[in-house]
Amino acid sequence: PSSILDLGCGTGAVITELQSRNVGKRYMAVDYSKDAIEYLEKNSTGIKTQVADLTSGKVSVNDSFDLVIAIHVLQHLEEPDKFIKNIIDNIKFTYLIIEVPLEDLFINRVASMLGIHDKNPTGTLQFFNKKTINDLLTKSGISIVDQKKSTPITNLKTLKILKERYDWNKFQMMKKVFTTYLLPLFLGPIKRYLHYSYYTVLCVRKA
Repeated sequence: PSSILDLGCGTGAVITELQSRNVGKRYMAVDYSKDAIEYLEKNSTGIKTQVADLTSGKVSVNDSFDLVIAIHVLQHLEEPDKFIKNIIDNIKFTYLIIEVPLEDLFINRVASMLGIHDKNPTGTLQFFNKKTINDLLTKSGISIVDQKKSTPITNLKTLKILKERYDWNKFQMMKKVFTTYLLPLFLGPIKRYLHYSYYTVLCVRKA
């Protein structure tokens, strides 16, 4: 791709990595957090930025892009279908990459029904499996070209950085250490059947 738009970019980890690898020539990053965008602006060059509320359904950019990415965004939204529709209706693009964690587990469904799952702006509101995310995307009117499932293994240093970024409490941090560090360490590939994996979907806009 020659041009890339990162929606829900956070502090820019993905877009800056793509830039450092010379993937693309023109870059834009959008996030609801002014602090995150300011951090990105101070620590990078050549990336156009915008502060916008992705949940408002009013995100719009004037440029067209070969590729739009939304990495670990949909699970944080009350109405992810409206977010996808907004991309299709208001942004000119060819390809779209969506990545979400597959967290549609029994324990998470129970927590959701009881209303005890985290509902802060960075908490998980949607628990996807492969079928539900694929259905969401196809019903939105775009075509799925490819998909990949991977099992994340996170080191403790990365978890500490994420804790600061998302302001996790002690319970949230302990859960992440157990599920993304200890389980992979002891169970390896078996973990994907016991906990979540990441699911990445490549889509193309229908003509």
